[in-house]
Amino acid sequence: MAQLTQQQSVDLVRKAIAKAILDRKPAIVAAMKRNGIIVSPSVSDKDLSIMVFEAVNRSTKFQKELAGVLYSETQVPGFLNQTGEELTQAPGDKRAAWTQVAALGIDTGLKLISNRINQKQADKDRLAAIQYNASEVERLKAQIELEQSRKDAAPKTPVLTYVIVGVVAVAAVVGIVMLVRRKK
Repeated sequence: MAQLTQQQSVDLVRKAIAKAILDRKPAIVAAMKRNGIIVSPSVSDKDLSIMVFEAVNRSTKFQKELAGVLYSETQVPGFLNQTGEELTQAPGDKRAAWTQVAALGIDTGLKLISNRINQKQADKDRLAAIQYNASEVERLKAQIELEQSRKDAAPKTPVLTYVIVGVVAVAAVVGIVMLVRRKK
């Protein structure tokens, strides 16, 4: 079974957090509240991502709950694994292998992020590490939103083409009728 590098695990976690903030924000807020973290349901996405990394750094119980949310995000169709293969296109064996890799990658990634934040001794460095992770989540969230908007904006049927052709045809018929009446 393939294994993820440390950087791939961290990237997997960041992308899953970005996707979870878009799709399952109430679940993240509820997990934070269950772990004693005061957070408003209307918190901005950027502030939530900062709070997530702060909570991951301070609470292993929250880490475990967040891992459950993130794991479910990596299993939805459309979430790309590290090779860029869509889960919906992967055969059963590859999908099962990806499920195990994703679970290990999320656990490893959360621990690595927490350790990296803890290694920063000064509060300024620690805050910079948290903000860097939050900015990466924001970038990935924007990328996911852009991909979704492109998919939603793709024309499903050429309705506009039919409307334009119809308007031109009606205008041509009206023009011909008026021209014929003038000649009479």
